[in-house]
Amino acid sequence: FDLFPHAENEAIFKKVRDSGEPVFFKDKPFEFSDQPERGITYWDWSLVPVKDKDNHVTGLVFSLRETTQSKRAELALARSEEEFRLIAETSMDIIFQTDTKGRINYVSPAVHQIGYNPDQVRGRPFADFIPARELSNAEAAFQAVTRGEPISLLELPIIRADGSMDYCEVSATPLKRKGYASGVQGIARIITERKDTEQKVRNPTEVLKGINRIFKVGMRNENDENLAHETLRIAEGVTGSGFGFIGEISPDGLLRDIAISGPGWENCSMGEQTGHRQLPTNFKFHGLYGKVVNEGRPFFTNDPAGHPQSIGTPEGHPRLTAFLGVPLFYGNQIIGMIALGNKKGGYSDDDLESIEMLAPAFVEVLLKCRAERSLEVSRAREHENALRFKQFLDFTPVPVWIAHDPELSLIHI
Repeated sequence: FDLFPHAENEAIFKKVRDSGEPVFFKDKPFEFSDQPERGITYWDWSLVPVKDKDNHVTGLVFSLRETTQSKRAELALARSEEEFRLIAETSMDIIFQTDTKGRINYVSPAVHQIGYNPDQVRGRPFADFIPARELSNAEAAFQAVTRGEPISLLELPIIRADGSMDYCEVSATPLKRKGYASGVQGIARIITERKDTEQKVRNPTEVLKGINRIFKVGMRNENDENLAHETLRIAEGVTGSGFGFIGEISPDGLLRDIAISGPGWENCSMGEQTGHRQLPTNFKFHGLYGKVVNEGRPFFTNDPAGHPQSIGTPEGHPRLTAFLGVPLFYGNQIIGMIALGNKKGGYSDDDLESIEMLAPAFVEVLLKCRAERSLEVSRAREHENALRFKQFLDFTPVPVWIAHDPELSLIHI
């Protein structure tokens, strides 16, 4: 020990020599007094006594292997994991780790924000918490991360423990062990409140723009169908609906559609009173439509099939996953309705309020355009009648005296 003085190691050597018992050490630290720049080094070493036939120790076999690099990496990883755990356990965001197949190995306590405790989540695939309609997007993002492509601020809906929906913003990076992908590590921040606020701010603006567009179409005095189709496009855009229709109550008591849209209608046929099959044009007041018209109140349901007043849909009708209906009023009289269907994620009170704002604008412009067209027709008829009467007067061979006042003043002769 003259070259590498170390009291502890010297004592170990003496103990093995005196006891005859071998010793083994893993990652035993050692500092070189003459090479302080190396810092603490680590070594696996063993010391085995060599004995004669009388079992006396005659020598020692010393085996040594440096493990400094691997031990320092291990210590750094432990520190990193401890720091990660400390951050994760106190973070308001949901921090998670998965394996390469998407099974969740770790999730932080912040998962309680969506109604779970960590034990209810660990061991399950992340796909269990993503709605089916968004699963392909989520899986594509996951695969990209495992290929080494981080994602940032990806918005995804997430299923709460009670089955309702929240929105989260996900950022994730690949986890690597010994240079190979071992999974994904990420942060999910719940942004439902922010999304709701954005929607509340955006919706009134979009509704006001929509009302302005309806009045612009009205200024062109276009026919009922063009006005209704434009209004329907606006209503679908404001609410994110998949399809819809605008109907008017006709004199025969049926709901006559003025505008209709959406995929699947071309395959839909409904029975007329005569029993013939036709594309949907006249609807009877029953089912969900009937609830709106008969009760005169707007409503929505995100479970149409399970609603007490649902009567199902006709053959070929687009599958209905959500429904919203708003009656159209002229004064106190119901004259029709706006019906919308299949908003992704379902309708809300904000959607209902938006269509309630659009409905009176549509009715006002519709009736104004009809009145103006009627007036134009009336004026044209008056003009035509005046021309005919003038021709009659001009070609009549006898004097004609026309008076339009009590004094019988001569107007035309």
